Amino acid sequence: MQLVGVPNSPYFRRTAISLELLELPFEVKPLSPFIDVQALCKLNPILKIPTLILDNGEKIMDSSLIIQYAELALSNGNTLWPREPEWLQSDFRTVSIALAALEKCLQIIYETKLRPESTRHQPWLDRVQGQCHAAFIELEQTVKNNAARYDGDCCQAGITAAIAWSFGAQLVASFIQPEHCPSLVSLTSNMEAHPLFKKYSATRS
Repeated sequence: MQLVGVPNSPYFRRTAISLELLELPFEVKPLSPFIDVQALCKLNPILKIPTLILDNGEKIMDSSLIIQYAELALSNGNTLWPREPEWLQSDFRTVSIALAALEKCLQIIYETKLRPESTRHQPWLDRVQGQCHAAFIELEQTVKNNAARYDGDCCQAGITAAIAWSFGAQLVASFIQPEHCPSLVSLTSNMEAHPLFKKYSATRS
């Protein structure tokens, strides 16, 4: 099967790392929705990455659904989630906050880097920046509460939290405050040293 996308996408990155940790073979087809529009359009006219192309030609989009499908249908019972209900609830919360933080980071990027300044609506940008800050503060707390588990194992919650922080710290650094998120900073530093995080490292120009 093929995974379409590039590591600059945090959603592609969490998917590729997760599939590797689940020991599932796949080929990366490195296409960007901003650079490789025509080539990507031939595979997926929606231009959404990551896209997983299965061996039968079926295509699945959305990082969470790709990972869920991989665990349910392909991984022979392997999982990146805890089996204990209490920890599972906690990890679902962590991932939901991390994905919300990523969403707000992307909204800031779209508003400040893609939208013409003359059409920006400052009250909306202020709102999104506040949501982004709040999401990372919430993420810091849940990572702090689960630091022993997340630092010691490559679980889905730790992977997604670290990728969210890396993405935010690189691209919207002025809207997040590392001094308020020491647990996130520590987790991300440890995760980014992992061989798979290095293999799928995001490159920024």
